[in-house]
Amino acid sequence: REDNPNLTIISITHDVEEAYDSDRIIVISHGKVFLNDTPNNVFKHKEELLSMNLDIPFAYKMKEGLLDLGYDIESLDEKEMVKKVCR
Repeated sequence: REDNPNLTIISITHDVEEAYDSDRIIVISHGKVFLNDTPNNVFKHKEELLSMNLDIPFAYKMKEGLLDLGYDIESLDEKEMVKKVCR
């Protein structure tokens, strides 16, 4: 919380949407830390994550699909992506 910067919550999950909303993600594979970084940097490792049977957030899939259609959108905010496509 903003009023308590010393507060830390650790959540163990396979839900990539939940992880995407975190400040930091630690990916552990076979008992060893594979990645320890911000969500944006972690999900840049799409192929490695998929090879570990992990998924990537919908926003990344949407951005990738839009790029395939010729829309180069920097934002990963789904509402922002929709606005830019509708212009």
